[in-house]
Amino acid sequence: MTKEELIKKYPLVFGNKVERTPYALFGIECGDGWLWLLDKLASYINDILGEKICYIEERDVEKKFYVLQVKEKFGELRFYWQLEGNCPKTFEQISNAVSFAEYLSNFICEECGSINAETRDINGYLMTLCDNCYNIRLLVEDENGN
Repeated sequence: MTKEELIKKYPLVFGNKVERTPYALFGIECGDGWLWLLDKLASYINDILGEKICYIEERDVEKKFYVLQVKEKFGELRFYWQLEGNCPKTFEQISNAVSFAEYLSNFICEECGSINAETRDINGYLMTLCDNCYNIRLLVEDENGN
């Protein structure tokens, strides 16, 4: 799955763009190895958002979800988002799912998606990589004189 396919697969999650946010400008900014994790996260959020209305005090509240940024930082997935509509249960469910996905990213190779990875330092840049991808990255760095 590509990043573009992931975005098209979940329009409730990725379809609403806020102008001038990193997501609107740059899209998903992480390695393809985390795409399957993002797919699982987006599927869960999509199911929650599929329940279009949140009932609070016997009045309908429409929910609208925005992705603000998806990136890697310090070797971990970061998924920044916003939810419009006063629906605390939905907010809590999404918040917990995002936190769990961010935590899991610490053990998933950002390059290949292997679940046997750890955060490693490559010339001062932290990445979560499996042994194979780490060694490849070191070779590339050596070839480039870094």
